[in-house]
Amino acid sequence: MELLMKHGATPLKEPTVEKEKSSKKSGGKKKLPDKSSSKKYVLTLYKDGVWRPLNPEELKEFMEANKEVAAYLKNPDLINSLKLPSVSQTATIYDHWDKAAKRILTHLCKQQGAWHFNEPVNPEALHIPDYFQIIKKPMDLGTIKQKIATCAYTRCKEFVSDVELVFNNCILYNGENSDFGVLAKNLKEEFKKQCQLLSLDYYM
Repeated sequence: MELLMKHGATPLKEPTVEKEKSSKKSGGKKKLPDKSSSKKYVLTLYKDGVWRPLNPEELKEFMEANKEVAAYLKNPDLINSLKLPSVSQTATIYDHWDKAAKRILTHLCKQQGAWHFNEPVNPEALHIPDYFQIIKKPMDLGTIKQKIATCAYTRCKEFVSDVELVFNNCILYNGENSDFGVLAKNLKEEFKKQCQLLSLDYYM
């Protein structure tokens, strides 16, 4: 269902039950909302900084481009056949993977030495003119934060790949036994640890 989340599918809020003005009318008991009814969802599109429902033409285009997802939209009963990955009982499950990603990034940036990876590498300032000859796809944590904020990622897997790329680039250029290489390896291991703690595989 990643493609649904890509287009910003969000559950509609259940109507809240208004409190009775007089406890005499309700006998002092509060009515609880009916949780037995299924939730309704709406497909939305993020455009110009705003989420809005897909219009009929956009919905048709989405259905044609994503036939696998369209099958579940046409027949919601098929969702019951999906197998959810096992998740730690202590893990918090968010309504969207980017919340878990932001939490992991916040933790990662607090680690010792992580500030070195907050901005793109500047070969001129660091006097390493051969950097772009060795590193073909630069990446940094600041850019990743920006990509999350602008919904540039279509799936959680892309976020994980970018974070690993940050540290792999460092190890490749500096060598795994260098000071920066060791730092990158430690941060990469911490990232993997946090991914497991928050069951990031659940969103893959």
